[in-house]
Amino acid sequence: RLRYSVEQRTVEPMSGTAGGPYVYNHNLGYSPYSNSLVYPRRIAPQAASGVQTVKLNPDGSFGDVGTSCTLSNWQVQDLTVSPDGRWAAVTTFGDPKLNFLGIERDGSPVVLDEISFQRDEVRSETHPVFMPDGRQLLFLAGKGDKVLILYDIEQTQGQLVRRSSLARTAAGWEIFLPVGLTVTPDGRFAAFRWVHPINYTTDNLISVVRLHEDGAMEYMGGKEMDVPYYVGDLAFAPLPESGAIDWLMYE
Repeated sequence: RLRYSVEQRTVEPMSGTAGGPYVYNHNLGYSPYSNSLVYPRRIAPQAASGVQTVKLNPDGSFGDVGTSCTLSNWQVQDLTVSPDGRWAAVTTFGDPKLNFLGIERDGSPVVLDEISFQRDEVRSETHPVFMPDGRQLLFLAGKGDKVLILYDIEQTQGQLVRRSSLARTAAGWEIFLPVGLTVTPDGRFAAFRWVHPINYTTDNLISVVRLHEDGAMEYMGGKEMDVPYYVGDLAFAPLPESGAIDWLMYE
């Protein structure tokens, strides 16, 4: 954990650890709603996986470890938390599922919805991303005839309602697997890259999709980037002087 000072532009390491055995090396999420870190874990190898939280004290140190919820599949792929911290989404593979969770004010995670997929629909490279307003969830499926699936989030009960999807044939590179989904801060565009399905290398291919207000998705095209080996993580960057989303960064 690091603490960043905006005024001094310095980064200060924080001491302390939290968690338990078999904490996954997967994404962490922060919930401002409950002021806690959210992370996937399991108690023992091959046992059911779960999601747990740990409170953060005002000085940045760890507080109490919260209760955990259990998922129906032990193979966790990815975790993301909504911008307001009320929701979390976790993907699991083996028996591929999209798990949707609510985060209570005390940090307790609760499974609210679970969507199962056939193995020919998704693979382990699945990525859920919340839209900036926290009212929709964009899901990148690693296989099958759909590349992207957009869900509306029912705000009272926390149920996912499928709204639209983007066909793999619209994106072109059908022999590759899409990975690494990212969305612009205003929610108007999404981007992802492609890897080879066997050796997981890539031909440096990046695709961009426009997300319309009515839920429709429009494939804007792809580009092969001029890099020595492969493209890594993607991120959109706003231009400070204009506020426009003109740059897509990659490593």
